Amino acid sequence: MNKLKNITIFYFLFSISFQVFSANISGTVIVYKKNGNTPLKSFENAIIYIDGLTSSSPTTRPILGQKNKQFTSRLLPVIKGQTVNFPNFDRVQHNVFSTNKLNPFDLGRYKKKKSKSVQFNNLGQQKIYCNIHQKMIADIIILENKYFSMTDKTGQYKIQNIPEGTYTVNVWHIYGGSTKQKITVSNKNLIQNFKITSTKIVREIKKHKNKRGRKYKQSYSGDGYNNSHYEDW
Repeated sequence: MNKLKNITIFYFLFSISFQVFSANISGTVIVYKKNGNTPLKSFENAIIYIDGLTSSSPTTRPILGQKNKQFTSRLLPVIKGQTVNFPNFDRVQHNVFSTNKLNPFDLGRYKKKKSKSVQFNNLGQQKIYCNIHQKMIADIIILENKYFSMTDKTGQYKIQNIPEGTYTVNVWHIYGGSTKQKITVSNKNLIQNFKITSTKIVREIKKHKNKRGRKYKQSYSGDGYNNSHYEDW
């Protein structure tokens, strides 16, 4: 009986020594304007993500649609290898493109109810534009794992069930502000707050060239929209 009891205790202690803990990280991200003194009115569109882990690419396809001459998400996180659908919900045509050196693409002009797709295989941030409407801008950030969170308007975020280990937590905002912090995850939830300063203002972000490297040109198309389009449209 004592022998059986000792074996039971041994296996209990053995299982504890190899137990993998996980924890959540939560907190607030405060985003300051480019001057570094004044906080933005809203802290949304910042992403917090962890380096050092990998996740398989989900089969589900995120959607970055075009509606009311805007992209349906200003910031879209995806996992490396995922394919993103770009449906057009507007009654005007759009031409989604990116000049990112690692993954450039040009989907051409297409009408309402049409959709095209792109696979993203390179880590990092990628600017997405419309070649007809200059104010249409989105950021896709390609990550290596599922351990990320986006801020709400108050800057709150939460990353759940992170395996134990030491990692780098990265913060990035669509206005260019960024920072990083080393953390160690065990069996206790962590609170980690961040402050970042924008490197650009909205006017600078919107001042971009079309897919041919030319300036956008304003015109009225008669469809109820004041369109920006490229010079040889």
